[in-house]
Amino acid sequence: SALARTVEEMQQQHTEELNLVVSRAVAENTAKLTSQHKNELDSALDRQATDMRQVFQQQLSEMRLQVIEDEVTELREKLKEQHITELDQALSDQANKLDEIHKKSLATEILRTRDATVAKCTVEHV
Repeated sequence: SALARTVEEMQQQHTEELNLVVSRAVAENTAKLTSQHKNELDSALDRQATDMRQVFQQQLSEMRLQVIEDEVTELREKLKEQHITELDQALSDQANKLDEIHKKSLATEILRTRDATVAKCTVEHV
C-alpha cells in the first residue's frame, strides 16, 4: 500500500538523517577527544621534559661540585707535599748552619785549649 511505502520511505529517510547526525557527532567528538588527548599528551610531555631538565641540571651541578671537590683535594695534597719539601729544605739548611757554627765553636775551643796548654807549658819551662 501507498501508506506503508510512504511510512517506509519516511523511516528510511529518518534513519539516513539520524545516521548522518550520528556520524557528524561521532566525528566531532572524535576530533574533540583527539585534540583534548593531544593537549593532555603535550602537557604531560612538557612536564616530563621540565622534570628531566631539572634532574639533568641537578646531576650536572653535582658532577661539577664533585670535580671541584676532587680538584681542591688534589691541590691540597700538592700544597702539602710542597710545604713538606720546603720545610724539609729549611730544616736541612738550619741543620747545616748549626753544624758549621758547632764546628767553628769546637775549633775555637780547641784553639783556646791549645793556646792555654802552650802558655802553661811555656810558663813551666821558663
